[in-house]
Amino acid sequence: MPRAFDNHYWPALYFVDPQGRVRHHHFGEGEYERSETAIQRLLAEAGVAGPRDGVVSVDADGVDAAADWDKLKSQETHVGYDRTQNFASRGGAHLDRRRPYATPARLARNQWALAGEWTMGRQATVLNGPGGRIVHRFHARDVRLVMGPAATRDLSAFPRIDCRTAARSCVRPRCGRPRQRSGGGTAVVSAD
Repeated sequence: MPRAFDNHYWPALYFVDPQGRVRHHHFGEGEYERSETAIQRLLAEAGVAGPRDGVVSVDADGVDAAADWDKLKSQETHVGYDRTQNFASRGGAHLDRRRPYATPARLARNQWALAGEWTMGRQATVLNGPGGRIVHRFHARDVRLVMGPAATRDLSAFPRIDCRTAARSCVRPRCGRPRQRSGGGTAVVSAD
């Protein structure tokens, strides 16, 4: 079932009615009011009372706050070769081949590199052994990394994540709450 929609977007929102029909969808971020309206319409059709004052307003803070677009100088980075930019490991990317990578001595802002043995695939990059690192030089309030086990591994065995950063702000899994100052630096994520 996970591939039934042939989804190639993140995030992807599908709004399904009680009969199983997709009544609305949205790909990517934004248009939150339209998504909220679609939810309210489906709830009303199902006879469930919703909010009476129109669209619900979300006042998020901390790691859930919207990006500070005026100060943001680093965009989203993808580590699969279909959408990656600014890859800086010595020797460049070797697509769909298991290969050792090394990081350069210095990275310019928005460059990233791998260290250790990795396979860079079309949509994802897979660590092939212990001691891998992803290094990214950024300027943003938050750094968020989406990681998961390879499909062949036991899903309960998520990789151990050790985050270190020279930045003033970093979302640090298992390492405490992020600092809220804008800034930048180099985030180093090690995974076994």
